[in-house]
Amino acid sequence: MAEQRYTLAQIARRVRLTEGRIRAMYGQGRLPDPDGTDPDGKPYWLESTVDGWIRSTGRPLPDGAAWPWTWPAATAPAREVAREDVLVNAHGDPAPATVVVWDTGHGHVAYVMRHRADTMLLPAALTAAVVLHPAHWGPAIVLVPDHHLLGRAEEHVSIDAYRLLAPHRDLPAQTRRLPRFLAAFLGDPDDDVAQNDHEPVDVSRVRIKHIGIPHADAIAEVLGRPLPIWIDYTCTPENARASAAYGDAGTLTVPDTTTDWPATRDRLAAAVGAGLHTRHPQAFTTLAKSVVRDLRFIERQHEQTRERGAGWYLAARPARPQWDVALEHLTTTAAARDVDPEAAAAELPALRAEEADLPWEDPAAPAMFEAAGHLAVRLHTTHPGVVFSEPVRHHVEATGPVTDQFIASLTRVDDPATRDMLTRPTRRLARLLTREAAALGPGDRNLLDRAAERLTALYRDRDGRLVAAFAPAHGQEHASYVIEWSTDLPAGWTDATVIAADPSPSGALVVALTPTPDGQLRTDLLPNPGDEPGYGWGYNGGSPWRLYQALTRCALGTWLTPLSDDPSWMMHLHDTPAGSPLYHHLVTHHGPLRMPWHQIQQWVRNDDHKTAAAPRPRPEPDLPNEAVDEASRPPLVMPRHTMSDQRPASLTQGTGHDL
Repeated sequence: MAEQRYTLAQIARRVRLTEGRIRAMYGQGRLPDPDGTDPDGKPYWLESTVDGWIRSTGRPLPDGAAWPWTWPAATAPAREVAREDVLVNAHGDPAPATVVVWDTGHGHVAYVMRHRADTMLLPAALTAAVVLHPAHWGPAIVLVPDHHLLGRAEEHVSIDAYRLLAPHRDLPAQTRRLPRFLAAFLGDPDDDVAQNDHEPVDVSRVRIKHIGIPHADAIAEVLGRPLPIWIDYTCTPENARASAAYGDAGTLTVPDTTTDWPATRDRLAAAVGAGLHTRHPQAFTTLAKSVVRDLRFIERQHEQTRERGAGWYLAARPARPQWDVALEHLTTTAAARDVDPEAAAAELPALRAEEADLPWEDPAAPAMFEAAGHLAVRLHTTHPGVVFSEPVRHHVEATGPVTDQFIASLTRVDDPATRDMLTRPTRRLARLLTREAAALGPGDRNLLDRAAERLTALYRDRDGRLVAAFAPAHGQEHASYVIEWSTDLPAGWTDATVIAADPSPSGALVVALTPTPDGQLRTDLLPNPGDEPGYGWGYNGGSPWRLYQALTRCALGTWLTPLSDDPSWMMHLHDTPAGSPLYHHLVTHHGPLRMPWHQIQQWVRNDDHKTAAAPRPRPEPDLPNEAVDEASRPPLVMPRHTMSDQRPASLTQGTGHDL
């Protein structure tokens, strides 16, 4: 909930001075600095800023002034009367937290420290209802600080403030129990300490009101003590107890559960242990460069992180990055070397094959997967034929004669062999079945087991690529297929080839059907060279445009869409039949798709000639480039690859929909 903003005129009314007087004070520098400016460039002040300034001048606060300005400054630190780890179920969101209660002469202040950074503020605030007895709700204040980000250097921190309202009459007994610090003396029969350690307490019917976002220094003034602030993923029950023992005298150093460094370091060590640096030195060099870059970023974050600010202190911080000296030397030495593109191109296929055949839980595999991704990003412009020899994983829910023909062209893996593969799954099979492009840990075996339960058949195409067939999931009408789909350029198509597909609810299965001299029908999936499939037709949108791109790339044998990158020309090309008969056909055709390959080639050549010969129109002044549909941008764009186990979309095997 945003704070109310005040102009100079509104400040004058709130302070009960004339607007002229306030403007004069502003000109003399006697007002606090504005919190921002409105779209017209005029300054504004937040309500907390205005009321804080009013109190600092000794003027009476206006009616309805927000807390904490209505409380006088503390003369001694507020006494801590309770500290409890709680778990509540607030509107379906389990919210674990440590709640501290301070006692003041004007009411209790409950300070909620969330154990999970993804817990929303409102469910977190409701945890105070378990610790505070309803009799104390009215005057009490509930504070929920946001989590600090590593690298934050700001002096001021704002904290959301709430009030618990009078409870409903039908409030569950477990939320009406006495707080633990009173129950210990009075023997509250509803106090079940063990229950709250394991089962969430339901407080979904507790009413709560947001009352502002005051600065930490204003809160500290009325409490007489600074407030503990936590960095993401450092607030645990154990760390909260250790921090309480420290008090506000210092910042506790805890194991690093905030950054990716421990996982990155361990993956790198496993890869070195498996000999990645000796068997695939170019890949290790790209991996080392990424590791060192990420390490330097994390070190800068540590250097920039403040441990104290106005009214707050950092309760704990993650330990700084550390690693083995030998591993550090090996990695930094490799990171200083240049990558040899020719040697890297020779390494990439072998590295991919080695990683794919490893057991799914192999500790060295994630770094090998990562290194292959870095090599692919380095080589995609100079050696696209090597990079895009790797298929992508794609999911379709398809039915019809084209699907039947595609399945008939595959070779089924017999049941004993399939069971053996599922018993000892490789990384390749795990990615196919679970959509996981990143590392799978031992605890993720259930993902494989659930996929295996729905698997009805496993196939190979003539090039050895895998196809998995699954029974219809809940809400699906037809079987679904997960396919290792080629992104390479096609080969062997003739003038007799037909591009065929049947309508599909989740991306069409588009194939090229080519008669062979022996009277058979060769079936190839339509690749999208250098990109993913995900085809559709019958409307003007991203999927028909992707199908148009794939047909264009295949027809001209190129990795980039050979069209003008001028946005206004692209719009003209697509929106009129005269611009591109091929695209017009794709966006207006309905029903099964049957397109002669020779006709597609002719249309594509005509489009290519038009874009090469046509003058490049000047974009309209009121049409910024950002307003153009991203689907109309033809160049292949490869996103930056990091150590987060995410690969460029056209390089990963983990795409499509959940099974």
